[in-house]
Amino acid sequence: ILELAAEANVVVGTGHISSEEIFAVLEKAKDIGFGKVVCTHVGWHATDWSLEDALRMADLGATLEFTVNPTMPARQQADPRKFAKNILAVGAERCIAASDLGQIDNSHPIDGFRMF
Repeated sequence: ILELAAEANVVVGTGHISSEEIFAVLEKAKDIGFGKVVCTHVGWHATDWSLEDALRMADLGATLEFTVNPTMPARQQADPRKFAKNILAVGAERCIAASDLGQIDNSHPIDGFRMF
């Protein structure tokens, strides 16, 4: 899949896989010279990796996607200060922000970014 993605010049998102699986993907991507992997939903309860793991992912060439969804009142109410601290530690140039909002029981993406 990574080789096909490299040939097509597209981005691969990790979705909700484990950190062990992410490291395997990133090692393979590095081996074949593919640098377009996004580790998605950083900070969500299922992908709330340690800062050490997040740094290792970024050092292996991944871009980390931080979403504001986990900080919303209708979700896990994660601390946005932890997100900011982790983004600063990883380096903003190796991160992207997304809302992951818009569900019927959650905020509109623009409102969610304002609340964040």
